[in-house]
Amino acid sequence: MPLNTEDPLGSFSFNQPQLFNFSLPDDVPKDTREILLFVFLDIGWSKPSRCSFIKVFTKVDGTHHSHYIAMHTYEQNSFSTNSDNVWLPMGSDRKVYVDVPHKFECGTEGSVYLIGHR
Repeated sequence: MPLNTEDPLGSFSFNQPQLFNFSLPDDVPKDTREILLFVFLDIGWSKPSRCSFIKVFTKVDGTHHSHYIAMHTYEQNSFSTNSDNVWLPMGSDRKVYVDVPHKFECGTEGSVYLIGHR
């Protein structure tokens, strides 16, 4: 079922390595098998230059169902964006997790949107 939403499930920064978790809204039916996510990264000036990734995942019976999004920052005054859509199974905890593995010294941030379910 497609959803019309302008509000993200949540936003995250790259100030430090951190695991974020965002709860699905109550109006997502309990019998939902999969959720469709739109993940958006705003990547800017960072020191030092670094190639990295974030991991977006759900947990089902203790197993991580993961999707990785690559990113690269440069020591220059510019920004770029990266985004992806991904279907992931919905876990019984009804959460979406974002693992930011590295600290970036910049204004880099991201958001996760729920755009569909089935």
